[in-house]
Amino acid sequence: MTDDPIMAEVRATRDRLAARFGYDVEAIFRHIQAQEARSGLTYVPCPPRRTASAAGAPAREPRARGGAVHAGETTEEFCMRNLEWSEWCSWNDLKLDARSEIGAVSVPKKPGVYEARLEDQEERLTIGQTDDLRGRVKQGLVKGKIPHSAGERIRDNESVGNVVVRWAETDCPEAVERELHEQHMKKFGELPKYTKRT
Repeated sequence: MTDDPIMAEVRATRDRLAARFGYDVEAIFRHIQAQEARSGLTYVPCPPRRTASAAGAPAREPRARGGAVHAGETTEEFCMRNLEWSEWCSWNDLKLDARSEIGAVSVPKKPGVYEARLEDQEERLTIGQTDDLRGRVKQGLVKGKIPHSAGERIRDNESVGNVVVRWAETDCPEAVERELHEQHMKKFGELPKYTKRT
């Protein structure tokens, strides 16, 4: 094993900080809690999400990342505030294989939310959430290789050459999807055209 100067520095810093508290995990935890209390912010975790079980195995509960929320802010508002949307990508570019085709779009294999709309319209065709954006958007919504009811209806009823899709990674996709549905309802008076329920 080669010596990595960055890892050596990380380990030295970790050791220095642990030594400061006598290598007592509870003391370190109390110090972190005291820092949070002094910050004036409220710290809450995003709601946990269930991941799809593989081969019938029971679903596992992943570790949800936490973060600072502002006073009076809901979990949905916190998660929405931290969204970073991709650019709108054409449906046809999403059909291409990102490993080998020019113009193909790579979608992250991360939890998140996604939206589809016609290029010239603001109203969404669908808004969804998933634990795997790449699988849900590329294989389900766009290509139909895995079941996706909204994707099937869009492929059957819309000119997909005019459809664009975007996505955002989030640790709380269900909460963000609910908030996006609510925002759509307020703005357009209904859920997206191919979304049956929130």
